[in-house]
Amino acid sequence: MAKELLVTRELNREMIDAGESLVAAIEAHEFDATAILWLYFEELDTWRIVVGSPLVDRFGPRKVYQQIQAILGGMENNANGLSLPDISEVGEKSSPIRALRRQATQTGGIGEGRVRGSVDSDYIVDSYIYKVTPLSHRKKIA
Repeated sequence: MAKELLVTRELNREMIDAGESLVAAIEAHEFDATAILWLYFEELDTWRIVVGSPLVDRFGPRKVYQQIQAILGGMENNANGLSLPDISEVGEKSSPIRALRRQATQTGGIGEGRVRGSVDSDYIVDSYIYKVTPLSHRKKIA
């Protein structure tokens, strides 16, 4: 039986570890992600991994979800229980991706860990950051 990740109201170690595994797989596939984080959605009372990528703006979310699904399918340990409904793909101009990238540009980077409160022009209830690429360091798309 496939392992299923229990996404709880409180961010837990199992969720953080599953996110780290996803980040490693995304980077191994050289997927163009400018931000990857767990984000708490207060209105839904749930956490989701948010992957910010210019590919969403360029090709649309369906195409990017297919790429993420392929990455998840190739991960060892059944992606540590992560499934596609645990992940949201957004473009670079989406909230809070744009605000986090501007903040990273202004401060010289945002390290891995919890971020809460005001970030640039956005308010983040709660998040766990894995990766935020400053605006000036985006990969070139061929």
